[in-house]
Amino acid sequence: MRELPESALRTLVDAALDVMAVYDVDGRILFINPAVERVLGYLPEQVIGRPVGDYFHPEDRDRALGRLREIAADAPGSERPATYRLRASDGSYRHLEALTGNRLDDPAIRGIFMVARDVTDRILAEQERAATTERRRFTARVARIGAWEWNPDTNETIVEDSIRELARQRPDQSWQGPEEFINRFVPADREDLARIARDATERNHESGAIARLPLSDGSVRWLYVHLGPMPSRPPGSRRVLGLIMDITAQKQAEQRVSEHSQMLALATWGAGLGVWTWDVPTDRIVHDQTSADLLGLPRGAGEYTSPECESQIHPDDLPEVRLRDRMIVSGETDRLECAYRARRRPGAWSWVSDRGRVSERAPDGRALRVVGVTLDFDETKQREQLWEIGERIAQIGSWEFDVGGDRFYWSDGTYRIFELSRDFVPIPGSTRGLLSTASQARLQDAFETARGSGRSFDLELDGHTDQGRPIWVRILGRVEMYEGHPVRVYGIVQDVTERRALESALLEVSDREQHRFGAELHDGLGQELTGISLMLQGLSQQVETAAPSLADPLQRISHLLSQAIGSARALAHGLAPVSTGRGGLEAALRVLADRSSEAFGVRASFESCGTGSLRLDETAGNHLYRIAQEAVSNAVRHGRATRVTIGLDVRPESVTLTVADDGRGIPPELRENEGLGLRSMAYRARSLDGSVSVAPRHGGGTVVSIDCPQPLA
Repeated sequence: MRELPESALRTLVDAALDVMAVYDVDGRILFINPAVERVLGYLPEQVIGRPVGDYFHPEDRDRALGRLREIAADAPGSERPATYRLRASDGSYRHLEALTGNRLDDPAIRGIFMVARDVTDRILAEQERAATTERRRFTARVARIGAWEWNPDTNETIVEDSIRELARQRPDQSWQGPEEFINRFVPADREDLARIARDATERNHESGAIARLPLSDGSVRWLYVHLGPMPSRPPGSRRVLGLIMDITAQKQAEQRVSEHSQMLALATWGAGLGVWTWDVPTDRIVHDQTSADLLGLPRGAGEYTSPECESQIHPDDLPEVRLRDRMIVSGETDRLECAYRARRRPGAWSWVSDRGRVSERAPDGRALRVVGVTLDFDETKQREQLWEIGERIAQIGSWEFDVGGDRFYWSDGTYRIFELSRDFVPIPGSTRGLLSTASQARLQDAFETARGSGRSFDLELDGHTDQGRPIWVRILGRVEMYEGHPVRVYGIVQDVTERRALESALLEVSDREQHRFGAELHDGLGQELTGISLMLQGLSQQVETAAPSLADPLQRISHLLSQAIGSARALAHGLAPVSTGRGGLEAALRVLADRSSEAFGVRASFESCGTGSLRLDETAGNHLYRIAQEAVSNAVRHGRATRVTIGLDVRPESVTLTVADDGRGIPPELRENEGLGLRSMAYRARSLDGSVSVAPRHGGGTVVSIDCPQPLA
């Protein structure tokens, strides 16, 4: 073999299209041929003497330098291929396929050589093909679609994995050729599949069919199968392209829509509902036949304008209908609810109700399309009018709260009780400004409990009307449940102001009569019995000397008379416990504690504190005494207390009475039902412009607390 001179070799290296380089074991470039300018854009003198690691892509640098160290440690003459990304002079990166070898022992080279070929276009093409393949796979997986190819002459099929996933009835299933494939489907659909196969092979045109594939779990998969001749094929050969698409979700959706449409048609027919759609920009309203009949519109037209529809509305109701229409079009509300009279036939007006909702809005918020229903409301309206008459007579009103819509509805009677105009829109907490603070808190607590647990409530609350008139109302609430959840809270409102006033007057009369009877019992019968006792004592002294045998009987009579006097005084005190002459409220409460200890066998005590003087009159004092008496009785009978403390805190502007016990507390059923005793305590407290609270006592038991203002000094 003839060896080329060094000059010839140098010429070949300089003319080579591949990059040739030599670098030392530290990676410093010792030589590089001019091809580096064509491939990477550098002149040789720009890179000679620089570390080769400066030109590798950051993600390839560690791998390339590690390979350099491995090659330097390899036996002389060994070579290793690799592909790296190197930075070009314009900042981009090129893919170079390099062959690197150890020539450290070669006296002509004495370094590590590298021959690198630019394979950027090939790498990018491979990446694009891979990306295209992945996009196809992703599309097929998401869209549940796949393609396949069939040679009718050889029955050979080329099937994508996506096709096999769609057309398998079980994971391990396979088939050979379209005939075996067709036999997997429901028998009724096989002929359609065979037809499109004939169209593609015999008639040379495309066609498709929908077929059902039964699965092993008993369900059915709906597939759209499309076949057609391959456009480009060798002369004389037959090739068929196929496509399969899973349309199960679409078919199921179509079935649901069909079922819903049938259910809607049945519901509207059964309920007598008419359906309409209002295209606001064109002012065209499409009514179905039922809706058109309810409004008395001409039959068969289908589409009507607003003036045509308004011509069928009673003139007195037309302003309200137009107002509701403007509100929903402008965006003030998303719902349309309006009842009005429509002329179904000449001279005959019938009540109907429209309910609609915005289905499409413009960017500025104005309604573009409104859909709704029309309901025959005539019979219901007549019942409402009768109910309104009944509300006026009974002085009651009704209310309803739609839990899902978070909306209140009030009847005319409710507006009338609170003396509110119909312009007032009830919302949760609407009565906050009309009820006293304590009453509002009770109502809010009861309402939230009803919404949360479905528990009904029955409350009597004080407040005032919108015109400032004092008022007492009874509010009853009931809850409608659906599948364990409240969907509606409804009830009545009753004005009980006159009844409460009568009860208050009767209570005051009763207290006065008890006080009068107690005073007469104490000052009348009590004094007379005392006089008899004194006379009997004088007689006993005379009999003791004249007839000693009668002394013991007279002594026993005297003792019984003393007991009768004590009983009369106790009875008088019970009828009129608070008397200024007997020490007032404090003395009465102290006696209550002493007698409770004797009667119930508990440790009862009375404590008085405060810096003010008690200015309550006897009537107010009797109210507080009766409250304390009831609280002590509840503590012993219901709470099973062993210790009861009655406290009276008198301040310059107010008085606080407390009854604390160590019992088991008031039973839940008694609190829920608010027995007569608790109601009487609350009533007496309110008659003093005060309030009563019943709360658990720290450490166990119950604390009843009554706060009331003192009269001005």
